[in-house]
Amino acid sequence: MGRAVRAEAQQGRAAAPADTEAVAGSEPAILGSRVFRRDLVFSILTQIAHKVPSLLAAMILTRAFAPEAMGGFFFASALGFFFVLLTVFGTNLHLVRSVASLPAEGLRHLGEVLSLRLPLTLAALVVMNGLMLALMPELAPVVFLTSIYILVGDLSNSFGAFLTGLRRFGLRLLIGLTGPVLLVASVPLAVHAGASLPGVLLCYAGASLLMLAVSGAVIRFRFGRYPLTWDLNVLRRLVLLCWPFVVLDALQIIQFKVDVLMIFGLVSAEAAAHYETAYRLLEVSRLFVRPLAMIVFPLCVAMAVSGDWQGVRRLTGRTLGVAFVVGLGLAVAVALAADTVMATVWGPAYAGSGPLLRVLFLTAPFLFVTVIGAMLANAIHLERSLMRLMGAATIVNIASNGVAIPLWGAIGAAWTTLLTEVFIVIGVISIVVRTVGARQGSRP
Repeated sequence: MGRAVRAEAQQGRAAAPADTEAVAGSEPAILGSRVFRRDLVFSILTQIAHKVPSLLAAMILTRAFAPEAMGGFFFASALGFFFVLLTVFGTNLHLVRSVASLPAEGLRHLGEVLSLRLPLTLAALVVMNGLMLALMPELAPVVFLTSIYILVGDLSNSFGAFLTGLRRFGLRLLIGLTGPVLLVASVPLAVHAGASLPGVLLCYAGASLLMLAVSGAVIRFRFGRYPLTWDLNVLRRLVLLCWPFVVLDALQIIQFKVDVLMIFGLVSAEAAAHYETAYRLLEVSRLFVRPLAMIVFPLCVAMAVSGDWQGVRRLTGRTLGVAFVVGLGLAVAVALAADTVMATVWGPAYAGSGPLLRVLFLTAPFLFVTVIGAMLANAIHLERSLMRLMGAATIVNIASNGVAIPLWGAIGAAWTTLLTEVFIVIGVISIVVRTVGARQGSRP
């Protein structure tokens, strides 16, 4: 696998296009350029379009349905994210990195990724819903519609990864608006009409299907065919390249979602709903730094391909510093108004969850640094080191939850989240700084 990755990187270095080579040695100019600022704005708007409509829809649902019913929906969502691992197979990061390294081969890479993901998505839908029919039939309608929303919707991210690799952030924003606009427009109408929870979730499923259809059509007519392949040798090569990303995605999703699953099983559905609503605000808060990560990732790939390790070092220092400062400011702001935020966002039934939100947002500075640091590490082929770190962090998280949740309930899970993120951020910074320093020192 290591030889395959190095060969791909060398191929990209040998055939780097003019705009990629222009990145080398120009990091300060890039960060202050008009193009960078424009792309950052587009990326911010893309994250807002991705996060805010689903947050608004969830805010409507928490006011229309009891916490017990919402607990079932949040459980189905958490389960769906685990099954996403079977479908995405770590291909999004691979696709961004491959397209950024060699844009001329982007459509071929996209076709290979879709060839792997399409059958895996069908398999995940069958397995997930089959398990629910056998084990929890009362949740089957909710799980079925939620699985379409999450699994089919995630297929659109492959097209988004292709555009990110090309740094076509404006087009990605336009495509990414289609599903969220339908979602935020249809959910209030369904609730107002008195639809049941499964009836409202039809809006979620329809939004994902629409965005997938628009994404596929726009890429086809704007850039050309992305030929699917059923060559097993090609797909096997893709699996070998992507498996470390699969493990990383799995470990990340386990850390993000195991808390609510354990609270659901060890405490109650209502406690899981209170925790998940607070945690969703923490997830949404990542839109403060994810746009920066989206911009920096292909830039870092291009610098590494051209051997500009000094530029990578400067880029790393600046972006990690920005991420920590933004997270710290957000943590302080939320600490001062946590009770008000929960009551305002989720309604009176969640007014008592302020302490959960306050503890979870202590995590923000460390979470933001991790988002940027992990992206930079993946850009320079450090996914195996990240994999070992995240594996250790997952053990820490699950073991801590196993003690904290039975003793202190949901608030115990919030403290273990903080503990885990501190552990991760120390490891990520160590990995990135040590590796970049070594490669910069070894450059002729």
